[in-house]
Amino acid sequence: MLCDRLFKSVEYGRQQHFVTAHTVEMISCRICGRVYPNVFSFRTHVNKTHKVVGVKDVVNVYGVRRGGGAGGDDGGGAEESYDS
Repeated sequence: MLCDRLFKSVEYGRQQHFVTAHTVEMISCRICGRVYPNVFSFRTHVNKTHKVVGVKDVVNVYGVRRGGGAGGDDGGGAEESYDS
């Protein structure tokens, strides 16, 4: 088990949480161009840096999914930043 998060549904914990929190998919910010490894760090960046709150699907509105994958090259060539 990668983390100690508790969920009401074991099925959600195994599937959805693992996919969104523990896989690298590289999301680029449309506003400033910084790149983040997952939805949670990207959402935190947009909320704190750009003061954007209340957006239901922040990734599709303010982000660009760049693929990635564990240890893979996304081919983008851009500098990566993981600031929050």
